[in-house]
This record gives sequence, structure tokens and C-alpha cells, in this order.
Amino acid sequence: HVGLAYHGLRAADVAFHVLLPAGAEVRGVRLGTRELSFRTSLVESSAYADFEARLDGAAAFTIELGPGPTR
Repeated sequence: HVGLAYHGLRAADVAFHVLLPAGAEVRGVRLGTRELSFRTSLVESSAYADFEARLDGAAAFTIELGPGPTR
């Protein structure tokens, strides 16, 4: 998994675009214990996890990873 900490000073809608390790696939994204919707995008040959959240101060996210498809 990948842990991500956010330290904001005021309420905001925040969009995340997180580079994934090579060969990994996203299985889920959580804000604390709450599951978030996400999508995976490709920029050239790099994969990213994209998700959004309404935040008011600090927050901790977890991106659960698994092996990607074999080619």
C-alpha cells in the first residue's frame, strides 16, 4: 500500500493524481476508514491513481495496491 498525508489549513475540494509503482494496480483508496471512488489514468507509460475529497484540515489516505496484469 501507499500512505499519503495531507496537511491543509482550510476546507477545500482536493484532487489527487498519485504516481503508482511500476507494475502495480490500485485495489482501493481510503480516507481513514471510508472508501473513496477512484480511477486509474495513464500518462505515457506511467500509471496514476486519481481521486477527489472534500477536506477540512489534515487527512490520511491509503492506496491499496496489488499486482497489475501480466503481459
